[in-house]
Amino acid sequence: MKKIMTLIMIVVILSVVTGCTATANSLGNDDNIVYENDDKTVRLEIGMKTSSNGRLYILENETVKSFVIDYFIPREMISVFLNAPELEDSRFVLDVSFEKVNYFKLNYNIMILKGDTDKVENPKHDIFTNFDVTLNRVYDEEVSPLNYFNNNWKSVDNEIIFVNNDLSAFYSGVVYGTIGEERVWISFATDSFTIWSREDLKMKLSGGYKTEGLNIILEPFQWYTDYPSSIILNFIDPNDA
Repeated sequence: MKKIMTLIMIVVILSVVTGCTATANSLGNDDNIVYENDDKTVRLEIGMKTSSNGRLYILENETVKSFVIDYFIPREMISVFLNAPELEDSRFVLDVSFEKVNYFKLNYNIMILKGDTDKVENPKHDIFTNFDVTLNRVYDEEVSPLNYFNNNWKSVDNEIIFVNNDLSAFYSGVVYGTIGEERVWISFATDSFTIWSREDLKMKLSGGYKTEGLNIILEPFQWYTDYPSSIILNFIDPNDA
Protein backbone atom coordinates (compact mmCIF):
# COMPACT_ATOMS: atom_id res chain seq x y z
CA MET A 1 0.00 0.00 0.00
CA LYS A 2 2.83 2.37 0.87
CA LYS A 3 4.47 1.67 -2.50
CA ILE A 4 1.22 2.53 -4.31
CA MET A 5 0.85 5.79 -2.36
CA THR A 6 4.47 6.66 -3.08
CA LEU A 7 3.95 6.09 -6.80
CA ILE A 8 0.81 8.22 -6.75
CA MET A 9 2.69 11.04 -5.01
CA ILE A 10 5.51 10.85 -7.56
CA VAL A 11 3.04 11.06 -10.43
CA VAL A 12 1.29 14.05 -8.84
CA ILE A 13 4.58 15.87 -8.20
CA LEU A 14 5.82 15.24 -11.71
CA SER A 15 2.52 16.45 -13.15
CA VAL A 16 2.75 19.67 -11.15
CA VAL A 17 6.39 20.23 -12.08
CA THR A 18 5.72 19.49 -15.74
CA GLY A 19 2.80 21.93 -15.71
CA CYS A 20 4.97 24.61 -14.18
CA THR A 21 7.71 23.94 -16.72
CA ALA A 22 5.23 24.22 -19.58
CA THR A 23 4.16 27.70 -18.44
CA ALA A 24 7.61 28.96 -17.44
CA ASN A 25 8.14 30.73 -20.77
CA SER A 26 9.26 34.26 -19.87
CA LEU A 27 9.54 35.60 -23.43
CA GLY A 28 6.35 37.58 -22.88
CA ASN A 29 8.25 39.72 -20.38
CA ASP A 30 10.81 40.81 -22.99
CA ASP A 31 10.41 44.02 -24.99
CA ASN A 32 11.23 42.26 -28.25
CA ILE A 33 12.39 38.88 -29.50
CA VAL A 34 14.41 37.99 -32.59
CA TYR A 35 15.21 34.44 -33.73
CA GLU A 36 17.10 33.23 -36.81
CA ASN A 37 18.18 29.86 -38.15
CA ASP A 38 21.84 29.09 -38.83
CA ASP A 39 21.80 29.97 -42.53
CA LYS A 40 19.63 33.07 -41.95
CA THR A 41 16.90 31.90 -44.33
CA VAL A 42 14.25 32.14 -41.59
CA ARG A 43 13.88 35.11 -39.24
CA LEU A 44 11.23 35.80 -36.59
CA GLU A 45 10.65 39.31 -35.21
CA ILE A 46 8.08 40.16 -32.52
CA GLY A 47 7.75 43.50 -30.74
CA MET A 48 6.64 42.00 -27.43
CA LYS A 49 6.67 45.47 -25.83
CA THR A 50 3.22 46.24 -27.25
CA SER A 51 1.78 42.91 -28.48
CA SER A 52 2.60 39.37 -29.54
CA ASN A 53 2.30 40.22 -33.24
CA GLY A 54 5.26 40.41 -35.57
CA ARG A 55 6.60 39.02 -38.82
CA LEU A 56 8.21 35.82 -40.02
CA TYR A 57 10.65 36.20 -42.93
CA ILE A 58 11.53 33.26 -45.16
CA LEU A 59 14.16 33.38 -47.90
CA GLU A 60 13.16 31.05 -50.71
CA ASN A 61 14.55 30.99 -54.26
CA GLU A 62 16.40 34.27 -53.58
CA THR A 63 13.13 35.97 -52.64
CA VAL A 64 12.24 37.04 -49.11
CA LYS A 65 8.63 36.31 -48.18
CA SER A 66 7.09 38.10 -45.20
CA PHE A 67 4.22 36.77 -43.09
CA VAL A 68 2.36 38.51 -40.27
CA ILE A 69 2.28 36.28 -37.20
CA ASP A 70 0.79 36.13 -33.71
CA TYR A 71 2.58 34.24 -30.93
CA PHE A 72 0.16 32.71 -28.39
CA ILE A 73 2.48 31.77 -25.52
CA PRO A 74 -0.03 29.87 -23.28
CA ARG A 75 -0.47 27.19 -25.95
CA GLU A 76 2.99 27.64 -27.50
CA MET A 77 1.71 28.22 -31.03
CA ILE A 78 2.38 30.79 -33.72
CA SER A 79 -0.43 31.73 -36.09
CA VAL A 80 0.92 32.63 -39.52
CA PHE A 81 -1.51 34.80 -41.49
CA LEU A 82 -1.45 33.51 -45.06
CA ASN A 83 -4.21 35.89 -46.14
CA ALA A 84 -5.91 38.92 -44.63
CA PRO A 85 -6.90 38.00 -41.04
CA GLU A 86 -10.66 38.29 -41.61
CA LEU A 87 -10.71 35.72 -44.44
CA GLU A 88 -11.40 31.99 -44.02
CA ASP A 89 -8.35 29.71 -44.09
CA SER A 90 -6.30 32.81 -43.40
CA ARG A 91 -3.88 31.22 -40.97
CA PHE A 92 -1.51 28.33 -40.55
CA VAL A 93 -0.59 27.31 -37.00
CA LEU A 94 3.00 26.35 -36.17
CA ASP A 95 3.88 24.42 -33.03
CA VAL A 96 6.46 26.13 -30.83
CA SER A 97 8.86 24.19 -28.64
CA PHE A 98 12.29 24.77 -27.13
CA GLU A 99 15.45 22.76 -26.74
CA LYS A 100 15.19 20.46 -23.73
CA VAL A 101 18.13 20.77 -21.33
CA ASN A 102 16.76 18.11 -18.98
CA TYR A 103 13.37 16.89 -17.80
CA PHE A 104 12.78 20.05 -15.77
CA LYS A 105 14.49 22.74 -17.85
CA LEU A 106 14.17 24.21 -21.34
CA ASN A 107 16.62 26.37 -23.26
CA TYR A 108 14.63 29.34 -24.55
CA ASN A 109 17.53 30.42 -26.75
CA ILE A 110 16.69 27.55 -29.13
CA MET A 111 13.19 27.60 -30.63
CA ILE A 112 11.77 24.85 -32.85
CA LEU A 113 8.90 25.64 -35.22
CA LYS A 114 6.94 22.77 -36.76
CA GLY A 115 4.02 22.65 -39.15
CA ASP A 116 2.95 19.26 -37.80
CA THR A 117 0.41 20.09 -35.08
CA ASP A 118 -2.75 18.63 -33.56
CA LYS A 119 -3.93 22.01 -32.21
CA VAL A 120 -5.88 22.99 -35.33
CA GLU A 121 -6.62 21.66 -38.79
CA ASN A 122 -4.18 23.49 -41.03
CA PRO A 123 -4.71 24.15 -44.73
CA LYS A 124 -2.20 22.76 -47.21
CA HIS A 125 0.60 25.19 -47.91
CA ASP A 126 3.73 25.04 -50.06
CA ILE A 127 5.97 26.46 -47.34
CA PHE A 128 4.44 25.53 -43.99
CA THR A 129 3.15 22.00 -44.53
CA ASN A 130 5.94 19.79 -43.10
CA PHE A 131 7.73 22.94 -41.93
CA ASP A 132 10.45 22.10 -39.39
CA VAL A 133 13.11 24.65 -38.49
CA THR A 134 15.35 25.37 -35.51
CA LEU A 135 15.94 29.02 -34.63
CA ASN A 136 18.54 30.66 -32.41
CA ARG A 137 17.79 33.67 -30.20
CA VAL A 138 19.55 36.82 -31.44
CA TYR A 139 20.36 39.38 -28.74
CA ASP A 140 22.45 41.95 -30.63
CA GLU A 141 19.73 42.97 -33.11
CA GLU A 142 16.50 44.88 -32.58
CA VAL A 143 13.04 44.31 -33.99
CA SER A 144 12.25 46.72 -36.82
CA PRO A 145 9.88 49.48 -35.63
CA LEU A 146 7.55 48.50 -38.49
CA ASN A 147 7.09 45.08 -36.87
CA TYR A 148 5.63 46.52 -33.68
CA PHE A 149 1.85 46.27 -33.51
CA ASN A 150 -0.56 48.24 -31.29
CA ASN A 151 1.53 51.37 -30.97
CA ASN A 152 1.50 55.02 -32.03
CA TRP A 153 3.92 57.29 -33.84
CA LYS A 154 3.56 61.01 -33.34
CA SER A 155 5.24 64.15 -34.67
CA VAL A 156 4.12 67.02 -32.49
CA ASP A 157 5.66 69.77 -34.62
CA ASN A 158 3.96 68.62 -37.82
CA GLU A 159 0.63 67.41 -36.34
CA ILE A 160 1.16 63.91 -37.73
CA ILE A 161 -0.15 60.89 -35.83
CA PHE A 162 -0.20 57.22 -36.87
CA VAL A 163 -2.00 54.56 -34.85
CA ASN A 164 -0.92 50.99 -35.63
CA ASN A 165 -3.76 48.93 -34.12
CA ASP A 166 -5.55 47.50 -37.17
CA LEU A 167 -4.38 43.92 -37.82
CA SER A 168 -5.70 43.85 -41.40
CA ALA A 169 -3.84 47.10 -42.16
CA PHE A 170 -0.73 45.70 -40.43
CA TYR A 171 -0.99 42.63 -42.68
CA SER A 172 -1.00 44.93 -45.73
CA GLY A 173 1.91 47.02 -44.48
CA VAL A 174 -0.26 50.09 -43.92
CA VAL A 175 -0.70 52.34 -40.88
CA TYR A 176 -3.68 54.71 -40.53
CA GLY A 177 -3.35 58.18 -39.11
CA THR A 178 -3.97 61.89 -39.46
CA ILE A 179 -2.17 64.99 -40.66
CA GLY A 180 -3.86 67.86 -38.88
CA GLU A 181 -7.55 67.08 -39.32
CA GLU A 182 -7.17 64.99 -42.48
CA ARG A 183 -7.34 61.19 -42.35
CA VAL A 184 -4.38 59.53 -44.10
CA TRP A 185 -2.46 56.29 -44.28
CA ILE A 186 1.25 55.61 -44.63
CA SER A 187 2.92 52.68 -46.35
CA PHE A 188 6.58 51.75 -46.38
CA ALA A 189 8.73 50.16 -49.06
CA THR A 190 12.49 49.58 -49.00
CA ASP A 191 13.88 52.89 -47.67
CA SER A 192 10.87 54.87 -48.92
CA PHE A 193 7.44 55.91 -47.65
CA THR A 194 4.22 57.24 -49.14
CA ILE A 195 1.35 59.01 -47.37
CA TRP A 196 -2.07 58.98 -49.03
CA SER A 197 -5.25 60.86 -48.20
CA ARG A 198 -8.12 58.60 -47.14
CA GLU A 199 -10.53 61.34 -48.18
CA ASP A 200 -9.68 61.76 -51.87
CA LEU A 201 -6.98 59.02 -52.31
CA LYS A 202 -4.42 61.61 -53.42
CA MET A 203 -0.75 61.32 -52.49
CA LYS A 204 0.08 63.73 -49.68
CA LEU A 205 3.76 63.13 -49.09
CA SER A 206 6.56 60.76 -50.10
CA GLY A 207 10.27 60.34 -49.72
CA GLY A 208 12.84 58.27 -47.90
CA TYR A 209 12.97 57.19 -44.28
CA LYS A 210 15.28 55.72 -41.69
CA THR A 211 14.85 54.39 -38.17
CA GLU A 212 16.40 55.50 -34.92
CA GLY A 213 15.57 53.00 -32.20
CA LEU A 214 11.79 52.66 -32.37
CA ASN A 215 11.37 56.12 -33.90
CA ILE A 216 10.92 56.64 -37.64
CA ILE A 217 12.49 59.62 -39.39
CA LEU A 218 10.72 60.68 -42.58
CA GLU A 219 12.79 62.53 -45.18
CA PRO A 220 10.34 64.08 -47.70
CA PHE A 221 11.47 64.76 -51.25
CA GLN A 222 12.76 68.31 -51.73
CA TRP A 223 9.80 69.48 -53.79
CA TYR A 224 7.51 69.31 -50.72
CA THR A 225 8.16 72.88 -49.59
CA ASP A 226 5.46 72.80 -46.88
CA TYR A 227 7.40 70.19 -44.89
CA PRO A 228 10.87 70.19 -43.35
CA SER A 229 13.61 67.94 -44.71
CA SER A 230 13.30 65.67 -41.66
CA ILE A 231 10.20 64.67 -39.68
CA ILE A 232 10.66 62.59 -36.53
CA LEU A 233 7.81 60.19 -35.75
CA ASN A 234 8.28 59.38 -32.08
CA PHE A 235 7.30 55.86 -31.00
CA ILE A 236 4.65 55.84 -28.26
CA ASP A 237 3.66 52.71 -26.37
CA PRO A 238 -0.10 53.08 -25.61
CA ASN A 239 0.56 51.48 -22.20
CA ASP A 240 2.84 54.42 -21.36
CA ALA A 241 0.57 57.12 -22.71
